[in-house]
Amino acid sequence: MFFITGVSPKEGPPGTLITIRGDNLGTDVKDLISVKICGVEMVLTADWISRKKITVRSGLGVGMCIYIWFLIFLLYSTVFI
Repeated sequence: MFFITGVSPKEGPPGTLITIRGDNLGTDVKDLISVKICGVEMVLTADWISRKKITVRSGLGVGMCIYIWFLIFLLYSTVFI
């Protein structure tokens, strides 16, 4: 099971680099299959850094609702900010 423990920054213009922190965020980049921000697929801008950190650039959208899917777990997590 994986957990999202934090997202920063909590606001910013399109193109903002967002850091997602948590536990068990996959074992390598191949485990990260989808990252959506406000319904927009952003996995192509996502970088799997470690089991505890992913970074992604925000796209155009209003507000921030982040969905993350991992292949290894076949589960997803939703973070509302």
